[in-house]
Amino acid sequence: MRTRYSKLSGDITPEFIARMNSGASNFEEYWAIASQLASSPPRTHCALCGKSLQGETFNNRGIAYVRCSTCQHVQSRPFPPNGYPHSAVGNDIFSDLYPELDKTAYISRRDRIYTPKLNWIIESLEQAGIRREKIITFKWTELGCGAGYFLSALTHAGAQKLHGVEADKKLTFQAKRFVPEASITTQNTPLYHVIMQYPSDIYVAWFVLEHIADPNIFFRTLSQLPKGTIFAFSVPMLSLATILDICFDNFRARHLDNIVHTQIYTDKSINYALKTAKMDILSQWIFGQDVEDLVRYVTSCLKNKMSTELFNETMNTLFSIQDEIQAVIDKKSLAEQRHILAIKS
Repeated sequence: MRTRYSKLSGDITPEFIARMNSGASNFEEYWAIASQLASSPPRTHCALCGKSLQGETFNNRGIAYVRCSTCQHVQSRPFPPNGYPHSAVGNDIFSDLYPELDKTAYISRRDRIYTPKLNWIIESLEQAGIRREKIITFKWTELGCGAGYFLSALTHAGAQKLHGVEADKKLTFQAKRFVPEASITTQNTPLYHVIMQYPSDIYVAWFVLEHIADPNIFFRTLSQLPKGTIFAFSVPMLSLATILDICFDNFRARHLDNIVHTQIYTDKSINYALKTAKMDILSQWIFGQDVEDLVRYVTSCLKNKMSTELFNETMNTLFSIQDEIQAVIDKKSLAEQRHILAIKS
């Protein structure tokens, strides 16, 4: 297994600025939404391994979380009610988080965030002995394709056998608009149905698995796929970002927010899941935005406690060392996300 660490934070500067400007916006609304989760009945079984849910606990913004003693998967103790969080929000929360962009902004986001993911996949598979020419001819299916950024990166690289599945109609509309070459469908069916419905050489799921209620069934279904099937995915992790969300609970969380994210993974739970799927890890990419969160929370607290000159000086200093600090966190495997490339054995 090959491991890559870190990346420069400059590729997410526009998104970072937007989060800085949002500050505590919608803070009270998010607490109100999470109250619906808090009042739900407790889980009896782990979402990932299916065993009786027992283990170490912690409290995050009024919600109890459990790290399963069997597989180490982290999940809210209350079981999310049917339709949550959409039922509490009253609209399509994911399309709100990913608003429609013009073509220039769309391509910028694709090239800054999603093309590097594709390049990492290609480089990793080439190191495993699969030629780029063959990789491009693969049949690709993206689970939770969102607005189609990764499909667009694939199209730009020359891939032609592409399918995307997305539950949010607004995001599907955006994807079809910007990636007309791909076959994209709006489906709200369980993901384990989707992978059986669309046989492919490689499946991709960027920050999707933490949203599904039945990862245990999903990974058991992966075990039925043909030998050599490839699965690339990313998930949020129990990490420094988790600690920051717990400590700075007077700001809107980005990582473990009790709404969009009520499950996060650990290295052990990833290994458990892939063992269930009968898959081996070819490559992993460890990086995160933990220090971005730290900078955002700290500067928000300092803004009204320092003169403008001293505040700007402090911010510039923090920005200048952000990547160096994050690199240490990544090397210690405390980063808030993992990108995994696995193959069916």
